[in-house]
This record gives sequence, C-alpha cells and structure tokens, in this order.
Amino acid sequence: MEVYLAVAAVGVLAVVGVVGLAVRAGRVTEPDTADALFADRRRELAGEADAQNLDENEVASLEEELALTHLDESAQTVPSGGAAPGGVPLLPLLVGSVAVLGVAIVLYAVWGEPRAPVLARATEIVHNADPGEMSALEAALADRLDRVPEDVNAGFLLGHLRMQMGDYGGASEAFAALHDVAGPIAEVDIAWAQARYRADEGEMSPATRAIVDRVLARTPDHPGMLELLAVDALQRRDFGEAAGYLSRALGQSMPDSRRAALAEILALARSHLPKDALVTDADDPAIGVSISLAAGLEASPDAPVFVIARDRDAPRPPLAVRRLTVADLPARIELTDADAMMPGRSLSGLDAVELVARVSLGGSPSARTGDLESEVEAASPGGEPVSLRIEHRVP
Repeated sequence: MEVYLAVAAVGVLAVVGVVGLAVRAGRVTEPDTADALFADRRRELAGEADAQNLDENEVASLEEELALTHLDESAQTVPSGGAAPGGVPLLPLLVGSVAVLGVAIVLYAVWGEPRAPVLARATEIVHNADPGEMSALEAALADRLDRVPEDVNAGFLLGHLRMQMGDYGGASEAFAALHDVAGPIAEVDIAWAQARYRADEGEMSPATRAIVDRVLARTPDHPGMLELLAVDALQRRDFGEAAGYLSRALGQSMPDSRRAALAEILALARSHLPKDALVTDADDPAIGVSISLAAGLEASPDAPVFVIARDRDAPRPPLAVRRLTVADLPARIELTDADAMMPGRSLSGLDAVELVARVSLGGSPSARTGDLESEVEAASPGGEPVSLRIEHRVP
C-alpha cells in the first residue's frame, strides 16, 4: 500500500507541475505583441505632440516615460526558451515535470500490481465459486507468481484454487513450486499430498507416499493423512490395514460429521475381515439385534445396510457400527465391544444405547435423502434383543 501511495503522489506532483506551467504560460504576454504595442504608442505620441504643438523637451519627457513603461512590461514576458516569472527556467521545468511523470509510470510498472482489483476479491471469488471469476483469479495469481515467485500466500492460494476447480495436476504443480521456494511446510505438504493422490487417479505413488510420510513424521496421527492411507488400503482390498489407519484417525480431534463418516467407513472395512479377527471378551455384554426390510420397499441386493449404535447423550460419532447388505436380510446379529468405533468408548460401558438400521441406496456411508431407515429403538447391553424394521425413507 505504501508503494502505491508513493507512486500516486509522484504522479500527482508531475501532473500539477505540467498543468501549472500551462496555466502560467497562458498568462504571460508574447514579446512580439509587446514590441508592436510600443511602436503604436510612439506613433500616437508623435501625433499628439504635433496636434498640441509640444516642444522637444516635453516630447522627450513623454517618450522616456513610455520607454520605462515598455521596459516594465517586457520584464514580465517570457521569451521562447527563456526564464519563467520569478527566475525559474521554463524549458528545464517542463522537462523535469515530464521526467517525474515518467518515473511515476516506471515505478508503477516495477512495483505496482496491475491485477490488484481481482486479487483484492480473492476470498469473495473463492467463496462464490463462479467459474469465470475463478479463472480470472487463477490468471492473476499465476501472473503474480511469475513476477514475485517468493509470494508464499499467492502460491498457497493458487494451489487451493486449482483444487477447487478440479485441476489436481495444476494444484500439485503449484504446491511443488511453493515447496521449492519456502521449503517443507506442514500445511503445504498436506494439501500437496491430497492433490498428487487425486491427480494420480487414486494411486499412492512413491512421491506421494514420501510427502505423506513427511507429514506423519511430524504429526504421527494426522487424520487427513491416515484417511488417505486408509482409502488407498481399501482400494488395494487390504481391509485390516485400512481398519488400523481409520482407528488411529478416529482417536484424533475432528468435526462430528467427519467422524461419523469415518466411523462408517471403518465399519465397512471391518465387515470384510474374518470373524476371528474381531476379538472380544466373552464376558462383554452383547446387544442382540434383528433386522428386516418392510415389504414393498425395493433396494439392490448389494446395497449396504448399516446397523448403528449411538449414545443417547452424545449420538455423534456412533459407538458401534455393523455393515450388512440387503441380500443378508432378514438377519440377526450381536453388537459387542468389537464393533466399537473409538478407543475408550464401548457398548459395555453404558446402561442404554440407541439403535437404528439404514439402507444406503447410493452406497455412501453417510445418510442421504431417499435412503431407507428404521425407527430408533432403545437397547441395553446384555438385555433383551431388539427388532429393527426398515420401513421409511430419509427425508
């Protein structure tokens, strides 16, 4: 901001100087005009002397007075290339004003920001997500970084903007360039790993894994990086590894909505594990649950069915989740501490819980409008079995 004000001030001074010269030049009397006027006055004086029969002494006195008047007026005129009133040379002053104006232009070209109006609206543009404005902002940020490569904020914003635009390859390039300029920064590495993973179409390349490992070396249980590793493990159908990463991630602080989604993905991973992999204490109380689908409701046999146990006082994240499919219904299961989603939160530690069963028609672990659900039922670990009848749609 200080640079812009300085450049603006220099430019204003230059313009004021040039305008002032123009105004002053318009006020002075041209030399040729003054000389012609003096000659006319001398002729008029000679005519008046003849008409009034003035003697030579009187005529000489009048001409002397006329000459002094002419000299006084001539002192106020500025000959071409001469001095301005007050003794300031006009030509050097004019040249200096133009030079100052040129310096102002050069300063703006060097330090100014031609795309400042777009950059000033960066937050608004990203929030509104208008494709045209986002493209203009991307061009402005790229231009800014071409001129000022060390602008860390511009580089970080460019990477996130490209991710929002779906240009994961471009985002990865922006974060890589920022890494080269600023060195390893945790926030940059996290975004860079996510961009590279998506740019590689969901494959964990050695370069991406190196970035993930660098983040985990600083923050061993970073939820975002553990989630990325879990997704990669699920794609490789290594459900045990995925469950391990997700369990570690759920032990960290995160928004409730994200925790609920990860808990259901963990249930998906555990549903593919052998039954003997889910070790539990035989003395732990279980909750018997019968699940059925009401007649008349249609769903693909492969659609997932989530049976969820929740703490009535803290429903998110769920305490336990078991995943079935529509083809498994009707079914009877037992929920135990082996189905718990988070360390330290178990079914056996509560007197009562809430149970609900849901068919996810879109296949997503999170509830969506149109999914099929049962009513919420109360249950007690070690108590009577509970029946969940899936019979209405999620609004």
